[in-house]
Amino acid sequence: MGNYEADVSVLTGQFLNYLNVCGQKLGYPFLLYSNGECGKKLVSSDGKHNAVAKVLKSSCADDSSLSSFGVVSEDKTDGMQDCEAFLKYLNNCGCDLGFPFVILKDGSVVKTPLSAQDKTTVIVKVLRAFNDGAKLGAIKVEVLSKEKNPISDSDEAFLELKAIIDDGDVGGLEKLGTLNHQMTEYLLTNASKKMLMVFLRRCKRNSLNLKELDLLWLKKDMELLDTYYWWVRVPGK
Repeated sequence: MGNYEADVSVLTGQFLNYLNVCGQKLGYPFLLYSNGECGKKLVSSDGKHNAVAKVLKSSCADDSSLSSFGVVSEDKTDGMQDCEAFLKYLNNCGCDLGFPFVILKDGSVVKTPLSAQDKTTVIVKVLRAFNDGAKLGAIKVEVLSKEKNPISDSDEAFLELKAIIDDGDVGGLEKLGTLNHQMTEYLLTNASKKMLMVFLRRCKRNSLNLKELDLLWLKKDMELLDTYYWWVRVPGK
């Protein structure tokens, strides 16, 4: 193993151990934001940074001990050594593999788990890139309280949609599955016209409810309206 691979292995171990500390304090699942902060809400404590990764569980055999990668004190909540370099490494993984990708319990970074065993060892799902210069910071006191409702799969899907809209990723929108009403409302309110045209061409007959139709009409864009009202009447739609 070359020095680069050895360094990545060490940093991966530090990263997973750091997440274990955060998980012990926050509970699972929790989120990592684009600036490197972690917490339980959909945005960072200052409301300025979106979630870019979801931490599903501990990398330990159980939640009472830290990972075998190395020893990290439970009091170490002020980030990790060379964390900025490791987050850049994750961004590079995203460029090579495409987002989203996952990190397995053994530190492997893969696009998609290849086996049933791999699926059970997924620790982190990375949805999009971290900001340039992002660093894993201290766990903020204000984000330590447990949320009444845990982060659900629908929250993860909403985060993915939000990231797609923020990035103007039309291709990512086309790959998304069925949107729930919360996601549809967000899309109709915040997406560009180009993305809305793609979405409206996916709509099935009567798929938009009255509130969603109101949001569409508020755009005051006849091309968007014509796209929806014509497209949903095409035979076979």
